[in-house]
Amino acid sequence: MGHALDEVTPLRWRPVGPEDVAVVHELLAEIERHDDPAERHTVEELQANLPASCGDAASHTVLGFDGGSAVALGWNILTDSRPGYHQVFLSGGVHPSWRQLGIGRRLLAWQIRQAGSHVSRRHGDGQCLVVAHSDEKSTGRLGLYRRLGLVPVRRHLDLFRALSDDLPPLVVPPEVELVPWSAERSEDVRAAHNDAFADVYRARPVTTQEWDAWRHRPTARPEWSWLAVETAGREVVGYAISSGDPSEWEAQGFSQGWTEWLGVRRSWRRRGLARALLVRSMRSFADAGLQAAGLGVDTLRVGGPLEPYHSLGYRVADSVIRHEVAVADGTGPAS
Repeated sequence: MGHALDEVTPLRWRPVGPEDVAVVHELLAEIERHDDPAERHTVEELQANLPASCGDAASHTVLGFDGGSAVALGWNILTDSRPGYHQVFLSGGVHPSWRQLGIGRRLLAWQIRQAGSHVSRRHGDGQCLVVAHSDEKSTGRLGLYRRLGLVPVRRHLDLFRALSDDLPPLVVPPEVELVPWSAERSEDVRAAHNDAFADVYRARPVTTQEWDAWRHRPTARPEWSWLAVETAGREVVGYAISSGDPSEWEAQGFSQGWTEWLGVRRSWRRRGLARALLVRSMRSFADAGLQAAGLGVDTLRVGGPLEPYHSLGYRVADSVIRHEVAVADGTGPAS
């Protein structure tokens, strides 16, 4: 029995199998060379994640072939459920030589429909929230999302600052001191993080297990990480947790420290704490001989302002827009 996409495209389609890692990587590499996205797939990532996602491969993965060449991929990534809804992230794409033929539109419509059906079979109830990301510069993909009902809801920015320039002055607010990261305060920092992100869009509390897994990643750099501690009660009221990946530095042409998690307890906002933590992180990066500082920022305002980051010398390196659409069992945009 053929695939539903066989009838509406010039390709022949089948589910992805664990043996297809090399084929998928080659296709994604061609797409990424053409589109130059902010995020890229490695062989190691595909080896770890793609086979694991294929327990019910026919329902949420598909490869499109022209003869023996794979030229299109649809991959629905099923995430952990959250109260009231279940998220499905859409991944994949069409080889640049096979675009403008309606393949991408029909493939994406199939993915959206399959997301609703799969969530219904697995969970039985709750809303299925389909999520897709696109670089802001990818106007064709943005238009495709819009036509299929995916709505832009959030913007993620990767910011960059060269450390060769003069660094901003370090101004620490009264009643607070900045201290180096300490493993003994890890649970206190996790509590501060969950408080800081409690009002963030679709955030959920980070568990102890998730927090510990992050702390022990090879790229974690506790020696570049800082805590803001209230001087009287010694409560952790803010943090800047850093990372660094030397394996990426040669390819990107410079060394870089990354402020991966930055947060301030809600009751301590608007006192300059985030700015102080960022400046202290920059100085740690510079003292380590690094050439640049990086920072990821999420904003609910898709076109919102970037102060105070510009005032600290950061500039936008990449901008990615999150899109969403809620679907019911087996429904979705018409192909």
